[in-house]
Amino acid sequence: MLCLPSSKTRTALTRSLPNETGRAARAALLFPFSRKARPLRRAFAFLEEYPVSAQHIYTSAPLGSLIRYSNGKPRPPARFRRKLRAWEHENGVGRLVERYPGYVSASFNSPPHFMLHLGDYGSQGTIVLTVRRAYGLDSSLHFEIVETPRAGSVRILTSVDGRDELRHLASNLAAAESWMQVNRYSNMRTEIVSDPDPVILPPTTRRAA
Repeated sequence: MLCLPSSKTRTALTRSLPNETGRAARAALLFPFSRKARPLRRAFAFLEEYPVSAQHIYTSAPLGSLIRYSNGKPRPPARFRRKLRAWEHENGVGRLVERYPGYVSASFNSPPHFMLHLGDYGSQGTIVLTVRRAYGLDSSLHFEIVETPRAGSVRILTSVDGRDELRHLASNLAAAESWMQVNRYSNMRTEIVSDPDPVILPPTTRRAA
């Protein structure tokens, strides 16, 4: 599985490069989805074919990213309906909308996981069912970052206990304000996607005995 190299590895990889090239390479490795990293991503585009772990998605993918998940098996023929349903459950694309850092107490532990938004279902503009699915960091599935939010787009977020939840990803601030007028959530706020787009992890919740 593919993971970002450690800081020591990044230094070793770029130390022998010329000063300006080395600085650019180090910045690209630190912020792999930024504008400055595009040349490096193109140079190593073949690596994007390889899946990454759930841990990598949790620590490195910005909220709003499109994530592909897969069990690595080929799609069964349509005539095998039961096998096809099982395959579709473990293969698809969703949008990263939340990270749950875990809960630790004397009597109960809940491990960290992230949430993917898989789709909305309804009729005549009314959503009656929203499908989301949680994936633990020990998931055996393969994950890929298909797309990250474009710089200048706007996240609409709500927060609970320091944990952000993405409610909507708008193309610009005007579109975000229009969406917020129609969809009411408590304590909504907007966040303009920057370049680079750093990932801030929520703190683990702990309760004393």
